[in-house]
Amino acid sequence: MAAPDPVACLQKEVSCSICLDYFTDPVSIDCGHNFCRDCIRQCSKRSEAKLSCPQCRGTALKRKFRPSRELANVAEIAKRLSCARSCLNLNSCAIYWRNKSGSCWPGWERWKRRL
Repeated sequence: MAAPDPVACLQKEVSCSICLDYFTDPVSIDCGHNFCRDCIRQCSKRSEAKLSCPQCRGTALKRKFRPSRELANVAEIAKRLSCARSCLNLNSCAIYWRNKSGSCWPGWERWKRRL
């Protein structure tokens, strides 16, 4: 059996289980699960003070969302790794094409020339 791809494992860990994209402004709720702030807010619109965790169905207080800056940083690194891998393997980058920004992350052209 082949070893799991570490980049794929990292991507899974830094992805929101609601939107299935990389975390954006991640927050942790009472049960310890993490979600994008906007995603968990959308899920909790119906209730006044409490919400049910989308992953474990545990009860959490809406006002007790804790920001996770470290997780946001790791998600950004994973996004860059994924983009760099995509650019190397496919000579195209989904983030570049989505943003039409000229490059997917600062320094990519310099880094690519070293290869």
